[in-house]
Amino acid sequence: MGKVKMLMLIVFYAVALFSFLSKVALAQWCSGINYYVNVELKEVKLQEPYRYGDTKCTLKINGKLRWDSIMRDEAEDFFRRNIPILWVYKNGVKVEEVTLNQIDPYKNSLKDNYGEKWFKYTSTLSLTKGEHAHIKVIADPLNLIPEGHYCGNELRERYENDNLFEADLGCQDFEIVKKSCPSGFLIFPGSRVSASGTVANYYNDAHTVALPLIISRDASLPRGGPHLREGSFREDSSIGHVTLDLQAQSRRNFTLTGVIPPDTPPGRYYLGVAVLNRLAEEEANIRNNIFWCPPIVVQPTAQQLGSEMAKRGPEVLRNQKTRKLTLASLPDLTVVKVEETKGCSVKITIKNLGAPLQNSFYGSNPVLLKIAEDYRIRGVVASFTLNQVDPNKVLKKTNGEIIISWRIPKNVSLTHPFKFIVDPNRAILESNENNNVVRKKIICVHRSKKMPPNRPLVKPKKPSIKRHPKNLPVLR
Repeated sequence: MGKVKMLMLIVFYAVALFSFLSKVALAQWCSGINYYVNVELKEVKLQEPYRYGDTKCTLKINGKLRWDSIMRDEAEDFFRRNIPILWVYKNGVKVEEVTLNQIDPYKNSLKDNYGEKWFKYTSTLSLTKGEHAHIKVIADPLNLIPEGHYCGNELRERYENDNLFEADLGCQDFEIVKKSCPSGFLIFPGSRVSASGTVANYYNDAHTVALPLIISRDASLPRGGPHLREGSFREDSSIGHVTLDLQAQSRRNFTLTGVIPPDTPPGRYYLGVAVLNRLAEEEANIRNNIFWCPPIVVQPTAQQLGSEMAKRGPEVLRNQKTRKLTLASLPDLTVVKVEETKGCSVKITIKNLGAPLQNSFYGSNPVLLKIAEDYRIRGVVASFTLNQVDPNKVLKKTNGEIIISWRIPKNVSLTHPFKFIVDPNRAILESNENNNVVRKKIICVHRSKKMPPNRPLVKPKKPSIKRHPKNLPVLR
């Protein structure tokens, strides 16, 4: 135990001695005041456009000015003379000269003891989409600022190695432009949708890009950062996909088709197409890597809504907003006209006043129309199925109408009116179930072959009235 304590004391005194000797050595190395003067270029890059649709990339320069308080008088002189602080070259030609007052107009670099000022300057130099150039930026081009580490009046280290930036830069970009979007506002799960557009490659080399057709509740850039990368769509889902090979400085047209997932919850959605690539950080503008279509409303199928109402009752439609959206997504079938024709025949016109009838009903083929005698409880005279009277699926359109011809059987009594009932079994969930029954009394005579033909009706002649002549003598 005593050896351990002795070892700890030796380590402690050794550390203390080293600290003391280092301070003494530093004092001997620089007996004056340490101060620093420096102009430093930190970052030079092309700035993405601020406004959507802008076709130019501007040059952005980030740097640092530093002069300690001992250099205040010299710094004031630099501001007074407004010395050049940056020269900007494009393809070997000087295109811009930036002065000290432009990057530090309020002299913030002189307001503290350390005199350190970070500056961000946006150059007047800009490149159009697809343009590449050799860019060179020189800080303190005339070497007027004595940059370095000073000890008293002695220069210990010169700082001149961070005053030059030189590189080939380009306004590199992928751009996607919308051409067409799904038509219609109300969409049902399982519906097929498509979108088309044009994608452009403003790089100087070929690239392969992925274009997903996405469905999202939010028409904004994907979560997880501003860059459009694969896997960045956390809450969005892709319902279609295409991969394109783009040559340098080229553009291609595309059409994407997808199916709304059957389990998509009802609500308001946006469809969009994005450019997914691994060069998003290098792009001049990532705002044009995606476009969104007008909003759509995904509604449940009538079968889904009917089963939900059977489970939960009318409370499903208690919310006014839900009720409004739901009713707007349902069909509304009704008999708009019943007219008599020759030979005891009747024409019944059925019209869809609501949303289009879904394909699933044509698959189940329910009874669309039932004709019954009004005075009898089960006096069904005739019935027609959906596929029987609408093989061309006319009722799939809003305001679509069909005409059903029916001849009244001879053994049916015409004493009472008939009931014409649309969707008698309630197999089709409609927005209005109160207009499904029409009553009409029909008058006609069934003629046999033995009966003589009807004689044409002749209007009876009016009896002639004899008028007395005027000015006859009056008999008394």
